[in-house]
This record gives sequence, C-alpha cells and structure tokens, in this order.
Amino acid sequence: QGKFWEYHDILYTNWTGENNGWASPQNQLKFAKQLGLDENKFTVCMSSEKYKTKIQSSGEDAKSLGLTGTPAFFIIGENNKIIKVPGAQP
Repeated sequence: QGKFWEYHDILYTNWTGENNGWASPQNQLKFAKQLGLDENKFTVCMSSEKYKTKIQSSGEDAKSLGLTGTPAFFIIGENNKIIKVPGAQP
C-alpha cells in the first residue's frame, strides 16, 4: 500500500522488548489502522502467508552464518578475513 517505511517506523517506535506480545496480530493491525492502511488488504496479506517461505529462508541463512539477532555486520578484510560484528555499534 506504499507505506513500507511508515509501517517500519511505527513498528520500531512501539517496540517494547522481545517475547512480550508487542508484535501480536492485533497490534500489527492497530498500527496499520493508525497509518490509514486498508484494513482488509492488510489482513488478507498477513493471513495469506505469502512471504512465509522467504522469511523462514532468511532466518535459516542467518542461523547458518551464526547470527542470533539483528543488526549484524560482516567486515571482509585483507586475505578475505571475515569479522562478524553482532548488534548495534556506536
């Protein structure tokens, strides 16, 4: 619906920690409504699991690289030495 970044921002503005329900389907719909998204289109998109395989694949890729959270960065230095930098950095 053309409001990816707006939705991104409202999600992270309302983040209250892990495993506490902040991203429940009810809250996701509430945030969508706050942005004026079409409720029916949003609900159909979310319930269709259209991107489920892509999301799971991305998670598997991250796990195979030893990542346990976001953000994460890789620095490739001399001789292709790879340094993993987990988490937010100053």
